[in-house]
Formats: sequence, structure tokens, C-alpha cells
Amino acid sequence: MNLRLLCSALLLALCAGCASDPPPLPPRRQETPDYRLAEKHPTGILVPIDEWKLNLEQELPAPWKLADVRAQIASPKGWTRLGGDRGLELAFLNGEQQQRFWVMPAAFKGQTHGEQVAEQIAINDQFALYALPEAAASWDHTPTVKQALGFE
Repeated sequence: MNLRLLCSALLLALCAGCASDPPPLPPRRQETPDYRLAEKHPTGILVPIDEWKLNLEQELPAPWKLADVRAQIASPKGWTRLGGDRGLELAFLNGEQQQRFWVMPAAFKGQTHGEQVAEQIAINDQFALYALPEAAASWDHTPTVKQALGFE
């Protein structure tokens, strides 16, 4: 009977060992993600927007003010961009009226479409200034904007 009891205990011990959870896996090695280094200097033209804002605040007569600056504009009104970097849209407001200008890189290439098409009204080495022709011609402060942005 002792032999039977010993075999039963041994069989029970072996079965209990097989029923337990497997040993834990060794910790996985953390792989270093493949990071790309950013370019040291951005490509394209850097716009001196802070300087332009200051110039416009100082030179535009009240009640006109620079109300909005939108970056990454694909093209001026009435244009489709075919080449060149994106530009800015500047909105001026006096409480009742609004006047818009588009500052694009001088290398901007586009094709016109539609009825209202902004025209290039000034250009320098880096930038071209666009406005709707009837609005720019009738607005008294167009020369002030040109001067503040460095076009004259």
C-alpha cells in the first residue's frame, strides 16, 4: 500500500506541475525608433511678419487696423497655384469696410480663373503683392501698405 500511495503522490505532484502557468518570458529589448533629424533651417522664404505688423500699426491711420493674417495661402483670389511656395493673406478692417491683400513669393506661378481676380500691384526681390484691382485703386491707404511691407 505504501508503494501505491507513493506512486499516487508522485503522479499527483507531476500533474500539478504540468497544470501551472509557464514561466514568464524574458523582458523584450526595447528597439530604438528610427527618428529623422529635422532640417536645421526651414526651406522657402521666411516672412518678416512681426516687422510688417509693427510697420502697419504705426503707418495705417485710425480707424484702419490689421485685423487678420492667414498663413499658407495657396494663391490669391481668382488664382490657382501651379508652382512656388504658399503666401499670406492680410485683412484690414475699419469697423465697416474690409480690404484684403495677398503676399506671395516672387516665384509664385499660377493660373487665373473666375470673375474676381487679384492682380499683382507690386513686386520686389522676394515677394509680390496682389489685390483686387477695383478695391486697391479706390482705397486711399494702398500706398501705405506697399511701403510698410517694403515694396516702395
